[in-house]
Amino acid sequence: LVDITGAPTTWGRWDPETLNENRNFSDGRGLNSLQILSWLLLGHKVTGKDSYLKLYSALSKRHGYAANMLNLKIEWPEDDNFSDDELTFLPYFTYFSSAGAAEARLDFDVWRPALASIQRTFSIVADERSALWGSIALSCWDYFSRSAMHVSSAFAIARGTMQLPEKRELISQAIQWNLETWPLSLVDWPVKNSFRQDVRLNHESQRNHGSTPISFDVLPANERSQFRWNDDPHRLDGGSGVVETDPGAFTLPYWLSRAFGLFVDFPAALNTQERDRARRFPGGQTMV
Repeated sequence: LVDITGAPTTWGRWDPETLNENRNFSDGRGLNSLQILSWLLLGHKVTGKDSYLKLYSALSKRHGYAANMLNLKIEWPEDDNFSDDELTFLPYFTYFSSAGAAEARLDFDVWRPALASIQRTFSIVADERSALWGSIALSCWDYFSRSAMHVSSAFAIARGTMQLPEKRELISQAIQWNLETWPLSLVDWPVKNSFRQDVRLNHESQRNHGSTPISFDVLPANERSQFRWNDDPHRLDGGSGVVETDPGAFTLPYWLSRAFGLFVDFPAALNTQERDRARRFPGGQTMV
């Protein structure tokens, strides 16, 4: 990706030399591999041109981009970047929504590395109970479930790497909980939760030696200041009261969930207190 300076931007690099051989780019290797592969699949889906698949095949097999996707999510606290999560899940959706048009024209499995990748990535971020991560993960599974591989005997091999269907109800509850607690006001009003005795503080290392108070458990959206998906949902204090955001962070997972039928109904027998508790802690268990 060339900037107005005539030189590539810092992170807009998808060539094998940079991704596979530049040690300083190793933390973006999996992410940028997923990005370019998803765009090539989309290019083929839109145009029908096999030239996109030829490059996809070369990058996947000869240069190892499919393998690069497997450990995409960075776990090291010093380099755990929430912006990268957003940059990851959006191309996941592009990849899965486009792969079906290509699977019959490729001589290798287009699904398995992506399935293993999204399963690992989602298992790390699931406890954030993000409506966007959850809705994209489940919609990606729905795209795969319509594929030829899903109904073939080969799917039995991939099933062991994909737990999303078994967790569908819990993930759907988390999506609904996140959206139902989204604040009606889009002004980033100041919030301070670090003094609360009902919040368990996490004192472990943070990105770039950060010292901002964070929690182990994510609070409801209307109790924290997070109007962007590239922000830390565990951050307890924030907001200024002088910025108003757009509703895109809410509307994208909302309409995605509507389109794929991801919303669930809580049992009618639950009283108000039980209903609130179920939404605050969906299922009473972890999602992965």
